Amino acid sequence: MRSLLKPAHYHDPVIFRQECERIFRRVWMLAAIRPMLAKHLDFRTIEIGGVPVLLQNFEGRIRAYANICRHRLSRIHMLEFGNAPLACPYHQWAYDADGVLEAVPSNSELFQYSPEQMRAIRLREYKVEVVGGLVFVNLDTAPLPIDQQFSPELLAVLARDTSHMDDEYIHTRYTAGLNWKTGIENIKDPLHVQCLHRDSFPSNIDTSNSLRTAPPMDHDAPPPRAAMPLAAVSTVWDVPIAGRSPHAWYDLVENLESKNFYRGVHLFPNVNLMIVAGTSFSVQIYNPLDADRTEMHMSVALTRPVADFGYKPVVLWEHLQSDMSVLKEDLDCLEAMQRGVRAAEFDIQHGAYEGGIISYHTAYLDLLERD
Repeated sequence: MRSLLKPAHYHDPVIFRQECERIFRRVWMLAAIRPMLAKHLDFRTIEIGGVPVLLQNFEGRIRAYANICRHRLSRIHMLEFGNAPLACPYHQWAYDADGVLEAVPSNSELFQYSPEQMRAIRLREYKVEVVGGLVFVNLDTAPLPIDQQFSPELLAVLARDTSHMDDEYIHTRYTAGLNWKTGIENIKDPLHVQCLHRDSFPSNIDTSNSLRTAPPMDHDAPPPRAAMPLAAVSTVWDVPIAGRSPHAWYDLVENLESKNFYRGVHLFPNVNLMIVAGTSFSVQIYNPLDADRTEMHMSVALTRPVADFGYKPVVLWEHLQSDMSVLKEDLDCLEAMQRGVRAAEFDIQHGAYEGGIISYHTAYLDLLERD
C-alpha cells in the first residue's frame, strides 16, 4: 500500500518549516529528564522547532524560557548543561526565577532604565509539565492539555515508572544526516529488529509477536486516512524477556513491575523511551535541525539503588555503548534512506504489519495540515 507521506515530506525545507510551526511549537515536547535538573540553578538547553529553550531549576520548580536575552538577543546559557544564575554572559543582564530583568551593569549611567521599565522586561516563558522523571515543554501560547496528547493511562505508566529514575545518568548527543520522522518510523517497525539487528539486539527479547498479528491489507486501495486521536498514537509496547540476564547489579537497584519485559514507550512526536528488565531507562529524542539533519539525544539512567553500588558509572557506560551499537546500525540505513527519498521518483510502499507507522502518519498530517 502506498504511504500517506510523499518523499518530499522527508526533505522539503518548506514542509520542515511547517512542521516546526504546526507541530514542534504546538505540542508537548520531551525536553529533559529530571536528573538533569536535580539541584537549584541546574539548567539544560535545547532547540525545539528552531527555538532555543532553557529549562532551569529554581528552588525545586522547573521553569522554561526562551534562551534569548532581551538586550541584544544573545544566548543566556551557552552550555547544554550547567549550574548558574539566569544571567546573560554578553553584558550581564540578570533575570529572576520569573524571567523578569532584575539587574544590569551600571544601570544609572549606561542603560538608564527605571525600576518599572526593568520589571516590564522579561523572558518569554513556556509551560512545563513534569511527569515522573520526564520534563515536557510546550511552546504554544495556549497549549493543549497534556492528557489530550498522551492518554491518562499512558501518563500514569510514565509517572509510575520514571519516578523511580536515579539521579545519576549518562548522556550523549550527535548529529545524523536523516529526517527525524524516519527515526520514529524505525522505532515503530518491529521487523527491522529481526533483519538489521539479529546479531546486536539481545536474543532473549523476541519482537515477532506483533508481526504475527498483522491485519489484512488491500494493496489496491488508496492509503487510509481515518480520524486518529492524537492520544492514540503514543503507545506502550511490552515484549517478554525469556529469562532475565544474570547481571549482579539487578539486585542493587529497584525492580519495577515490568522486570520481566522490555518496555518500549513511543511518545509523539519524536521520543523513544525504553525500560529494560524494570531496571534501566534509555531515552532517545530525535530532535530535528532541518529537513535533512537530526540531532540525536540519548540519555541512560538506572532505577534508584537499594544498596551500595560503587561501579554504577561502569554499568551506565556499558549500557550506553550497547544502545549506541544498535543505533549505529539504524543510522547507517536511515542516512542511506535519506539519500533515497531525495532521489526517488516513486511512492513509498507499506506492508500489512506497518499499521503503527500509518497511524503515526495520520496524526502527523492532521497537525501539519491544520492552520
